[in-house]
Amino acid sequence: MRVLAASPGVVKTEFSRVAGSPDEESALPKLTPDAVVRATLRAAASGRVVRVVGPAYRLLAVLAAITPRPLMRWMMGRIFAPRGPAPRPQHLLT
Repeated sequence: MRVLAASPGVVKTEFSRVAGSPDEESALPKLTPDAVVRATLRAAASGRVVRVVGPAYRLLAVLAAITPRPLMRWMMGRIFAPRGPAPRPQHLLT
């Protein structure tokens, strides 16, 4: 058995909209499902075990690997901090 961990980043699908995810507003490049599948199948065929899909995401993975952890935690806290009021869960709105 072979296993491949594919990390595609933001993919253009309805998932983000249906899930209410902020990925729709992401400044990161959005990959097409076909591009993700092609890259993942090529990686599996070549025997890779990890594949970060897309050049921007590969660059981000390298930068994350070489950035000191305290700095990375601070940056991620700034980037992913909640903006504005938090949405209320649907079951509390009735």
